[in-house]
Amino acid sequence: MKNKPLDPQDDPECRACPDLPWVMDSPTRISGSIGIDNHPGQSHDPRKVGLPIDCQSSVNIQSLPILTSGHQERNLNRFFRFLATPVPWQYLYRRIFHNHPSIYPRESWAITTATTENFDPFTFRPEEMTQIPSSPGVTRADPFLWSRDGTHYLFMEDWPAGDPCAHISAMELDDHGKQRGSPVPIISSKTHFSYPYVFEYDGQLWMLPEYSSSNRLQLFRCVEFPHHWVADRILMEGTSYADPTVFEHDGVWWMFISLKTGFCGLTSNLFLFHADNPISSEWIPHPMNPVVSGFHQSRPAGRPFVANGRLFRPAQNCLKRYGHFVVFNEITRLDVHRYAERSVRKIMPWAEHILAVHHFDICGNRAAMDIQLRNPADSAADATEETNMV
Repeated sequence: MKNKPLDPQDDPECRACPDLPWVMDSPTRISGSIGIDNHPGQSHDPRKVGLPIDCQSSVNIQSLPILTSGHQERNLNRFFRFLATPVPWQYLYRRIFHNHPSIYPRESWAITTATTENFDPFTFRPEEMTQIPSSPGVTRADPFLWSRDGTHYLFMEDWPAGDPCAHISAMELDDHGKQRGSPVPIISSKTHFSYPYVFEYDGQLWMLPEYSSSNRLQLFRCVEFPHHWVADRILMEGTSYADPTVFEHDGVWWMFISLKTGFCGLTSNLFLFHADNPISSEWIPHPMNPVVSGFHQSRPAGRPFVANGRLFRPAQNCLKRYGHFVVFNEITRLDVHRYAERSVRKIMPWAEHILAVHHFDICGNRAAMDIQLRNPADSAADATEETNMV
């Protein structure tokens, strides 16, 4: 479900930024679930969430209207528009489940891979994938595949037991998709790294990982494949970003991304930007932003892919829990004016020991997913609880 952009004609006291229809020029405001504050006389970097510099705006986390004198009726109208979207009600639903121990048991993430010919999202069987072994307590997630000179590699979020945060690692795979050698850390810091999105542009390999605690999108350039990467430039900054996903379609470079837009966090809205090239710092926001709203299929879950001439976007369903399952959405319209998609396939957890499936990638004839595994101690505890109940 998409939020309708706020029409400035509905509110004569607001003036719309010509380049960003969902940004309204008033001291405190809401459109969808994003709040923008003006700072007269202060310059702004256009890289901040891709806003045009003449908007003189920056994103903050205020998402609900403030009822001030003289603006009560206008802000109440916006507030009720917000309540009419699925986001606040889905948020309450998630909070109820969040407090239930059986929904959020102790867990770890692991990666599965498979070789596939003529991949079809409708007949794909995730239960036939092979799990890559990992040490106890280690979490490995967000797999992205890449091949060079006949050798296959897996880039991933790697979180060893006891470490305060995750880093990005690279691992070589054999011709059957199985692990060859140990993972090698390639990007690390004192803060958390994940979602190592790898892509090629103009003969150069790039990586755009999630680095949300830094409040910026940091692009990395490969100096020596696959283990040597350097920070090259900042594409956006000014708020928290999650799962930046860039791809080319019809000669235009696009970016799907989740932004921090208030109390609902990074899983409730999907934003879309476009640029002349993927390493640009001038990303133009789509006029329909957020193009998708709701916890059920907003947050990106991997690289968009083409199958049988149709374009698909993997997304996470986070309604019951974070990354509960993957949804394949077919993109039916994508241009600088309109966006539309429809859900065509759900990849649900397929075994009792699998709690969630929250990422999918395909590159050539190889596919990778991550799965959230139930801790054996939780299974034993659940069995003991059922016995006591009997």
